[in-house]
Amino acid sequence: MSGEPQLHPAMEGMPPHVARTVEELIDLEDRDRSSMGLGDRLAEQVTKLTGSMLVVAVHGVWFGVWILLNTSGLLTFDTFPFGFLTFVVSLEAIFLSTFVLISENRQASQSDRRAKVDLQINLIAEQEITKI
Repeated sequence: MSGEPQLHPAMEGMPPHVARTVEELIDLEDRDRSSMGLGDRLAEQVTKLTGSMLVVAVHGVWFGVWILLNTSGLLTFDTFPFGFLTFVVSLEAIFLSTFVLISENRQASQSDRRAKVDLQINLIAEQEITKI
């Protein structure tokens, strides 16, 4: 043990400056995940959940049952044109779009940082190619 930090197995054989840049990228990702606040974590989870086909199916069943109950005469709590359903769906859309925007803003910031690291890697690769 020479006191050097252990490299990830995937980075063995890489030139030291490239391995260091990759390590910086990994550290950046770890810092980004650990610095996420409660709101960001909540937005990520809500976006992940609501962006699934299961939620599409649940909404289809929910709307179908709502409309069927209110048009069949079994239980009428929201008559046509379903003003309360429109209200509920509009509120849901407002909150979901806000969660999606929060997630997208965080991802855009993360993408900018990744682009800077990519630029560093490309410059290092260009220097190596020039040397050869």
